[in-house]
Amino acid sequence: ELIKKWDFSIIPGVNTLFNALVNNKEFKNHKFTRLKMTVGGGAQVQRTVAEKWYNATGCHILEAYGLTETSPGVCGNLPDAPWDGSVGYPLPSTLVSIRGEQFADLGVCSDPEKVAEHTGEICVKGPQVMAGYWEKPEETANVLIDGWLRTGDVGFMDERGTITITDRKKDLIIVNGLNVYPNEIESVIASMPGVLECGVVGVNNPRVGEMVKAVIVKKDPALTRDDVVKSQFVEMFEGKEYPSSCLSTLVSSMRNGLSPSKSGSHRSKVLTLSAITQGHFDSSAWKDGFFTEKPPADKRVSNEDFYVCRGNGNKHLVAIFAD
Repeated sequence: ELIKKWDFSIIPGVNTLFNALVNNKEFKNHKFTRLKMTVGGGAQVQRTVAEKWYNATGCHILEAYGLTETSPGVCGNLPDAPWDGSVGYPLPSTLVSIRGEQFADLGVCSDPEKVAEHTGEICVKGPQVMAGYWEKPEETANVLIDGWLRTGDVGFMDERGTITITDRKKDLIIVNGLNVYPNEIESVIASMPGVLECGVVGVNNPRVGEMVKAVIVKKDPALTRDDVVKSQFVEMFEGKEYPSSCLSTLVSSMRNGLSPSKSGSHRSKVLTLSAITQGHFDSSAWKDGFFTEKPPADKRVSNEDFYVCRGNGNKHLVAIFAD
């Protein structure tokens, strides 16, 4: 109703917001006569969502990148640029460098086949970079090196100077020594017709170090684990030499979907669900696939109730279908 009334011309948002809107029938039927700019941030916009948004609105999503420590801008795409998965070019007076082990400069990537060699931590230098964390010298020393801010985000720079974010450094999953990026897997799963939303994390495994676990909100009630694992999902990763064993998938069904964090990411919730399946919580709290009791404070993965979906003033619990 508000969209019909105001017919906005500019909208900033996150992937989860755009996804919810393009899956709303009334939104898709609206004629966007005034929309000039859509800006995405907070979390990476998935290709499927970007394409659906453009088809529904006729406006490309312009991804931008920044963080609190950079006041907050670092990069942005040019107006009217088609969505390409990058966060665009560094802002004026801003330097961006991709760093690897021992803080070595990994340079720019001019060959798509060598992206992995040029993928590292995104570091930023410029007038907008903070002087440090208030009264926290040790934390400041960990992230500031010779004026360069270590963002904790992983990505690469191409020969045009555009930056593509691969993932958060702390979210990286290592399977048999191979780097697996949750964003890549989430994008592939989200492209499947039967999937509404998904989140991916790594869980400990004594044989391969970590296993990939995905929590999926089903758009098609008939979707099964086998549909996911045996589809183009596995084919998409054969070229990356991801072992098939790392694609073991946990499929969940939720009412009202996944509740993202403030940044638009689902992973905090997924982390909690994965912890439950690993036995960190008392199994007696489960009944017919539902988590029926609040875990003790010392057994929670987070202080927030990420395992709960909130809607209509009630707590809608999660149904898990494990391997």
